[in-house]
Formats: sequence, C-alpha cells, structure tokens
Amino acid sequence: MPSHYTQRRAAPFLVAFIFLCAGSWVLLHRMTQHPSTPGSLLAAWLPDYQCTRRPQSSTGPQAPLDDQQVARMPVRHTRIAVASGYQHHFEVYLTLVSTLERVFGKLGARGAGASVSVYSPPYGYRFQEVADEIGLHHGAHYPIERLVPDLSDVTGDGAIDMVVFGTCELDINWFSEALLAAWDARDEAHKFQLVCFAHSVRDDTQWQGHITEWARRGAFRVLTLGDQVTEGYRRLFAGLADDPDPRIYTAGYEYVAVDTHVPVLDLPHLPPPPANRTLARAVIQGTFEAYRRDYDTIFRELIADLTVDPGVWGYLPLDGRAAFAPDPHAPRARFELLLVGSGEIEVPGELAGVVSVHRDLDYPEFYALIAGADVLLPAFSQFGYYDNQASFTTSTAVQLNIPMLVTNRTRRAYGYLDDPRAVITRPAAMHDVAALRALRTGDAAPFDDDGGPARVRAAVREMLAAGWVRPRAGFEAYKREVWRRNERVSERLVRDL
Repeated sequence: MPSHYTQRRAAPFLVAFIFLCAGSWVLLHRMTQHPSTPGSLLAAWLPDYQCTRRPQSSTGPQAPLDDQQVARMPVRHTRIAVASGYQHHFEVYLTLVSTLERVFGKLGARGAGASVSVYSPPYGYRFQEVADEIGLHHGAHYPIERLVPDLSDVTGDGAIDMVVFGTCELDINWFSEALLAAWDARDEAHKFQLVCFAHSVRDDTQWQGHITEWARRGAFRVLTLGDQVTEGYRRLFAGLADDPDPRIYTAGYEYVAVDTHVPVLDLPHLPPPPANRTLARAVIQGTFEAYRRDYDTIFRELIADLTVDPGVWGYLPLDGRAAFAPDPHAPRARFELLLVGSGEIEVPGELAGVVSVHRDLDYPEFYALIAGADVLLPAFSQFGYYDNQASFTTSTAVQLNIPMLVTNRTRRAYGYLDDPRAVITRPAAMHDVAALRALRTGDAAPFDDDGGPARVRAAVREMLAAGWVRPRAGFEAYKREVWRRNERVSERLVRDL
C-alpha cells in the first residue's frame, strides 16, 4: 500500500492524466463532427490536393489478381499517349504501343474509341521501315512538341488519360513541370496517369526527385525492361516510404506500382536455326565501352586459346604473322566474333582476322546481321546489368531467335530469360571463350575432369548435352509466353491495377 506521501505526489499526475483523456475525447469528437478538420499535424504544409488524392492502384500488400479477376475490372484508360523527346529507345516504347493495341483489340475497346498515339521525333536508323513491315503502330504519330498542348487543350471527355514516357530518365526532366500543371488544371473526373519506362534504378540524370509529386497525386507508376530493375524499384520505393523527411514519406511511395514489360518484337523472315554444323559465329552487341561489355577479357582469353590450339578455331598458328590467318584445310568452319554497336573500339592486332566491327547499322541490317549469328554473348562488365539496369541486348537476342550464352546469375536477374528454350547456360567457372570452345568441339577439358568441382563438371556436361542450337518451335512458343506476360502487364495499366 503506497504511503500518504506517495499518494500526495501522485495526485498532480492523476489530475493531468484525467485532463489529457478529456482533451483527447473532445478533439476526437470535433474531428468526427467536422470532417474537414485536419487529421494530422502534417496538414499545415501538405498541399490541398492531398485531401482529394486519387485512388491508388493498391492499398497495400495483397495477393496478385489472377486473369479472371483482372478481366472483371473496368477499363479506365482508353486515350493513351506514348511519348519521348529522346532520339533513341523507340524500339522499347513502340513494343508497348503494339502490346496496348493488341490488348484494346482483345477487350473490344477499339470500337469504343480506344487509341494509342505516339509523340516523338521521327524514328532513326530506318526503324520506320521495320515498324511499317510488322504493323507495329496503327494510331497517330505526332511531333513531341504537341504533347503538352494536347494535354492542356482537351481536358474533358475524350482527353488523354494516360501518358507513357519512353525514357523517363530524360523525359520527366523535360516535361514534368508542364504535365503537373496540366494535371492540376483538370477536374477530378478527368485526371491522367503518368507511366515511366525506367531503364536503370540509378539516378544518373537526377530525375527521381520528380516522382514525389506524382506519387502524392496517386498518378504514377513505373515500367522496366527487366525483373532485376523492377525489384530494385520496389526496394527503392519501400525505402522512400520510410524516409525520415515528411515530404517524402507522406507521398505514398509504397503504392507506386512497378511492372516489367519486355521489348520483344515479332520480327518476320528470321532464318531457320543451323542444322548439324559447327558453332562458328558469335556476336556481342552494345556500345563499345569497356565498362559496359567485358571486351578486354574476351580478347585476352581468345588470343590465349588461339595461341595454344589455333586449329580448334579454324586458324593457322601465328608463326611470325601479326594476326591469326584462316586455315583453308580446317575440318570445321572458322570462328568469327562480331562486335555490333556504336563508338570506337581497339581490337588487338592478333585478332584482326577473327573479330569484325559493325558500327551504327540501320535496323534492317542490324537485325539481319545478328540473326545470322549462332550465339550471342551478353559479356556484361561491371555496369550493374545484373542488379540495377536492364540491357536491350537480351531482348534483341530473344526477338531474333538467337540463343544467349549466359550464367545462372543472368537467368535469375532477367527472370524472363530463365528458360532453356532461349539460353545456353554455362557455369560461372567456365568463361565465355572456354564455353565456346567446348560447344564447338564437344570437348570441355579440363572443366569436366574428375579433379574439378563436381557441380561444375555436372553443369558443363549438362551444357554439352543440350548443345547450342535451340529449335525454332521452342523459341516461338517461348516468345508467345513473353508476349502474353506483356499483355497481362498492359491490362493492368489500362485497368489501373
């Protein structure tokens, strides 16, 4: 039992507690009677539109909807503008245009006036010829300068209700301020959604600061080209949702949807896979920069292997020559390495007859050259292609039915590549040149010797057993699955899920 002295000391605290409870009840009662009363101390600085924020596509973690559930949801976006001021990446966003048009066709929305318009500069490198041949886009194509006026001039029924930026790292820096003004000027029933193709999680162009105001309006979502980038953005937004800055953590980053749309075109006239012949042509595609592709390692290991056993590759020994020369009597076709991209690259003199460089090709020639290769090497250098950036190289190989020589790390990063119909999987312990040699000859020594790690030996033998040729029927079935996944993502876009 407390002493009298203790009871006297406790009395003031008891009185204060009673007043605190009473005050809390009064405040709660007033908030109930007057809904306009701010429900948060943050309301003093939050913008007015925070109170009338548009519904998010999600209210928190929930089970993904299956196809039947998605099909029952209403279509909310039928006037879509796909836009970019950047001179490149049109093959990325036009693939989405094609997917959206297919989805509108399947949903019967075209008859109701659904449309996908493009706002961009003319397509470079003769890509318009490719687009016309495969019927990539059937809607209007406007200059990029018309985007903001078209958003601002028509603001009621029939107005643009979704904008997709093709290269968010640049486009949102150029247009966000004007688009925010157009969004704020519309009434609540005619707001539009901003969707961004983000190629990397890294913020090299300082564009991600623009996301905050769009997230606060509940009008922003992200598309990526690879699963590793999608997961990177989900982690980024989860962290921003817990940021100590109230301007950031109140913006609703946890509700920003992130999806993957793989830019794989349906290209015609692809050559059939080779039958019963030696692997002879490998290609590396990408900008000629060492921090993007590991050219130095490829060159060094190729020279070393050619020096030891040039006949395996279809070449003569150097014997004082500056470069390896083809062996006219070789039992196998000589090996060639094609470098396809842009920029400058110095090829070692010894490889002058082995390596060919193809710069700045127009798209018809670009596709034809790569489609004639046997295998594509991603050859990623330490540039984040496994963790925070997606490479268009992978999509190029898929759409051209060219198998990629990859590791399990690549398959895990690019989830859509985790399919043996599209890739050749080497163990990481066996570099590209050693794997190419093994696939050419069927001999994987020393990697399949009994003295090596058992799991490496097993992986090498599995690679050789599968071979390097991938049947066309399997490739086409695989691509149909990729396109169907793209369609499901596009359905989520137009239904605002």
